[in-house]
Amino acid sequence: MLKLMGIMLLSFFGANVNAQWSSDSTTIWTTDTTKNVGIGMTSTNHKLGLTGSLFLKGDGSSSYRIRLEAGTSSEHNQIVSFDQNGDIKWKLNMLDRNNGSRFGIYSTTAQLYALTISPSGNVGIKTSPSATYELNVCGQIRAKEVRVQSGWCDYVFNEDYNLLSLEEVKEFIAKNKHLPDVTPGTKIESEGLDVGITSSQMIRKIEELTLYMIEMNDKMKEKDIQINELERQIELLKAKN
Repeated sequence: MLKLMGIMLLSFFGANVNAQWSSDSTTIWTTDTTKNVGIGMTSTNHKLGLTGSLFLKGDGSSSYRIRLEAGTSSEHNQIVSFDQNGDIKWKLNMLDRNNGSRFGIYSTTAQLYALTISPSGNVGIKTSPSATYELNVCGQIRAKEVRVQSGWCDYVFNEDYNLLSLEEVKEFIAKNKHLPDVTPGTKIESEGLDVGITSSQMIRKIEELTLYMIEMNDKMKEKDIQINELERQIELLKAKN
């Protein structure tokens, strides 16, 4: 087909143009490397300029092909991928053909945008990008490792840390139905769970529990000393009698 197009071009434009083209059994090329090629236009600043549609198709043994489409009143600027049966499987397109405000990959099988990127760079997977979060996902996420950078709670071990007494903790739980300085379940249910903050809160409570255990252990040691002293005094009294 390309060879036929080349022959038609050579015949149409005449001898001056003919001198700039060469061909063999498989390829047509221009011999003047300073010239640009325009199809459907009279001038272009690019090596190949095109006005109209560009259709790319696989060889005769396959129906796989990709089509590039310019935006119309009913379509976005897009690259369309077909399967071996000629059915559209994926679309790579600008979601706003007027100003290209979003970029997306559409799955015709799932009937949704598998990936969407907003002008600010925020990403949506199976949903629209969020204005607040860099990544918005409608579905499950699986990973070998997730690393979240957040503030940590080793300040619990500082000497000036205000560790509530167990009685104060008991009163807080009775009144609020959750631990002090821990996000209540009602807020998590409505707004979602912040992994970084929640992990930090959990470590804070673990460190506080460790301090309570150390405090209780010290008190038990004191009681043991007192008990041992009482037993010693009892034995002395028995010996006198």
